Amino acid sequence: TIDSNRCISYLTIEHKKKISDELKSKIKPWLFGCDECQDVCPWNSKAVETGEERFHNCYSAEEIKALINDYSQTKFDECFAGTPIKRAGAEHFKYVANIILKQ
Repeated sequence: TIDSNRCISYLTIEHKKKISDELKSKIKPWLFGCDECQDVCPWNSKAVETGEERFHNCYSAEEIKALINDYSQTKFDECFAGTPIKRAGAEHFKYVANIILKQ
């Protein structure tokens, strides 16, 4: 049985309330979304890896701290314009970043 309320993508993107301590420990290392479903999906076994460089970027803890330190909605909008990350919103993005940085 799948409980979508425990889904990492849901928690890091859609869920705008406090995340329970139990689920906080399961989020790391995902700052935004999760690829576990993609990894286990049998249809994806035939998928070709993208050449899009922006999908291959990973942020270090130091880069994440720099992103959320002194972060405004305007800066967030500028940084993530045209990306799915904008869907999470600046406040939730910062909230999730603080969760994964503390673990």
